[in-house]
Amino acid sequence: MNIRCTVALLLVLWTGSAQAHVVSVCQDRGPGSTKQAASTIATFLGHMARSMGEEPSSFQGAYLNRRTACDAHAEEHGSVFAVLDADTLLAHRADWKVSPIAHLGTPDQTVWHVLVREGTLSSSADLKGKAIQSTAPGGGRFVANLVLNGALSPSDLTLKGTSKPLKALRNLARGKVDAAIVDQEAVAALAELNLPVKLTVLTKSVPLPGLTLATIQAGDKAAPPELVKSLKGALGQLCKGEGAKLCKTLGVKGFSPASSGWWKKLSKRYAR
Repeated sequence: MNIRCTVALLLVLWTGSAQAHVVSVCQDRGPGSTKQAASTIATFLGHMARSMGEEPSSFQGAYLNRRTACDAHAEEHGSVFAVLDADTLLAHRADWKVSPIAHLGTPDQTVWHVLVREGTLSSSADLKGKAIQSTAPGGGRFVANLVLNGALSPSDLTLKGTSKPLKALRNLARGKVDAAIVDQEAVAALAELNLPVKLTVLTKSVPLPGLTLATIQAGDKAAPPELVKSLKGALGQLCKGEGAKLCKTLGVKGFSPASSGWWKKLSKRYAR
């Protein structure tokens, strides 16, 4: 082999080994923007790599707060890791071969509440055909099967998404919509809004995860098993040091390992 061939081969091998693994961070209807989150995401991924004993440049990724943008990013870049909201996690469980690793926080981090004006609707069945403003991720399947616990089918629901829970509550109080779906933090803030009418909780979901770290296969390649093992071993370090800022922003104190039993149970509820 001549010197030119040797150099060319070394360059090919070096380029392949230096290629970063792509991480899609997806929170449908989440706050902020991809641009605003870019620096925090880059810092966190570098911290994650160092915690795993890898080079800081081993991972690259982006934050996406719209489902269409998340899908496009993951599939265009062939993401092998992702941080996903509960609906995106479940919706892609088959085509992306999703395998949950850990939850940001706990598996019961979020409870979605359906609020109505007092004296209007009395049961989940009354929501059929009504205007519902939702801050929950995804669409009808998530709301019907996990928030309403199967009381209605996805086709029964008329949903209007928003990333602003307080706006949803104000619109409900003013009669612009018939119901609003918000999390427990928004419900806790009700007393501070000075709304013109009283809002009551019609029903609520079972406790659900907020965001979940998972391996995915959005392209041709899967995450290397040794890398997955290293990531699982580093979970206790991810909310420390440079990772503390992101965890604080998300309101979580750490990562908790996901169980296969939890995943099977939640997948079954989502698919019914």
